[in-house]
Amino acid sequence: MEWRTPIYKDKVLILVEGKSDKCFYYKFFNSETSEIRNSQGCRKLKEIHERLLCCHSIKNITIRDSDFERLNGTLLSINGFFYTDAHDYEMMCLRDEQTRKELIENLVTINYSEEVFENIFEELKCISYFKWYNYTKHLSYNFDSFSVTSFEKDQLNDFDFIHGEIHPKSRKAKVVTKTILNKFKTDHNTCDPYELTCGHDFIKRLCFYLKKEHRIQKKENDIKDIMRPCFRMDSFKRTELYHSICAWSNKYSLNILRS
Repeated sequence: MEWRTPIYKDKVLILVEGKSDKCFYYKFFNSETSEIRNSQGCRKLKEIHERLLCCHSIKNITIRDSDFERLNGTLLSINGFFYTDAHDYEMMCLRDEQTRKELIENLVTINYSEEVFENIFEELKCISYFKWYNYTKHLSYNFDSFSVTSFEKDQLNDFDFIHGEIHPKSRKAKVVTKTILNKFKTDHNTCDPYELTCGHDFIKRLCFYLKKEHRIQKKENDIKDIMRPCFRMDSFKRTELYHSICAWSNKYSLNILRS
């Protein structure tokens, strides 16, 4: 009912997953012609979007994290339903070279080095593949209590160690073995690290690196607050997401993107 009030009558509803996504995307959209709202998670995002499509009095688009959908080749093709270029908006930002450089320069007084990012990707490879397998096979492993800031790189590369730290939600759930995961990794060894790696994990591991190597104490949200302004409109215009939204906007003669 709220969207039928005069203040929203001619605005396009832009649905994103959470508060952090709203903080990120707002600067790319024209506030006079659009309004960003979060759905408090991705689980019902598709369902909400499809319901809105049936409500012809509301124009809307939805932006969802790709998670592992692009790697699995399971991106949905629904009018106005869009995905981040990488695993999530954080990794979409970090895929942009200029953003990476500015982020590091704002964090530490050292020259930017791609090696830092390569090392973090390598350290997170085992847990990332484990999460991908869990996601793809619809298993019940719960990674919420596993913090990538708590362990050294040798521990993060040790499947048996990781498996000992996390557990399926149900005792009846299928147990993943080292052999199973190694075969999955071998079968998918050429995937894009920006698609494979969760942004939350990457940024938390960057916090670990800053503390260990530079004695700089930063939390995940601190890094995000620094990173978001580094990813400006010119960076967004280089993404597939921008061009997809632009095409949708032009199709309906709607001016929702800032120039």
